Amino acid sequence: MYKGQGEGASIVALRIETLPKDPQGLAQALVACDGVAAVQIGATDEARTSVRTTEKGMRKNEGFFAGLLLIEALDVASLQGALRKAAEIAPDVMAGASEPEVYQSMFALEARIADFG
Repeated sequence: MYKGQGEGASIVALRIETLPKDPQGLAQALVACDGVAAVQIGATDEARTSVRTTEKGMRKNEGFFAGLLLIEALDVASLQGALRKAAEIAPDVMAGASEPEVYQSMFALEARIADFG
């Protein structure tokens, strides 16, 4: 599920043990938070993710999780605000969530072709 348009400079990823009862409503509420560019809520496909691989064998205590919550925002403060909102409106989802993993982009380049003719 995807809500919002744009790309955020800061992203938080959370493994969730309980899927939201209303994923669309949760995504809409979070994308309405100040500074949030996009929200994605994904459900794990257990049949595909339970396949044993060499790579999985190298990781310890990975375990299974029901889904993933990704929030893209302009900055870390906006991510924190969205996480507080998520805890307020979906406490059952957030109670079993992993520790937030925050990723920040250093910069982005945009290529443009100019016609100087």
